[in-house]
Amino acid sequence: MRTATLMMLALVAAACGDEDCPECFAAPPTCTSGSCVPSCGQATLKARTTFDDYEAATISFKHATVVDNGQVNNDWDLLFGNDRDPARDLFTVNMVVDDRSFIVDLGPGVSICDVPSTLDPDPYPTGMFGAHDNLDVHLGHLYLIRNVDSSTRQLALIEVVGHEINRTATIRWYRSPEPDRFVPPAACGSE
Repeated sequence: MRTATLMMLALVAAACGDEDCPECFAAPPTCTSGSCVPSCGQATLKARTTFDDYEAATISFKHATVVDNGQVNNDWDLLFGNDRDPARDLFTVNMVVDDRSFIVDLGPGVSICDVPSTLDPDPYPTGMFGAHDNLDVHLGHLYLIRNVDSSTRQLALIEVVGHEINRTATIRWYRSPEPDRFVPPAACGSE
């Protein structure tokens, strides 16, 4: 429990407003019913196959956490390193029975401010199974994630800011305030 609490504190401490978040990732937290859920932050995920720790390999953007204290209910948004290839790591987004999520690699050098409000994944490269649910992890790349299942509908962006093959991926993330179109952070200017 102490480790879980420390991991949660580390994630919240990296929420937007810190020096770790680039200006364009900065956004005010989304607060409802007296609880505050950051809309962006930074997290380090551990490869599932290396460390055999599913929770340490996952993140929920909806709940802004890498620790499930009951609120996530095993409905994670992103899984890192769930493959056994020593030469590559994957991000996976389809993890529950009714999941219709996708992930798109927008590439390196793409600004969060330049991401379109809607995006068709079809023109973008697919993963190893010919779909947009598993993609290779690349340092410096920006990924758009569309999570859709019976309990979640959201858009998020992640930027890979650190990567040790088969060990860890450090990501900066931003969850759009609207579930069906990407709305960049206020720091980007008007919509």
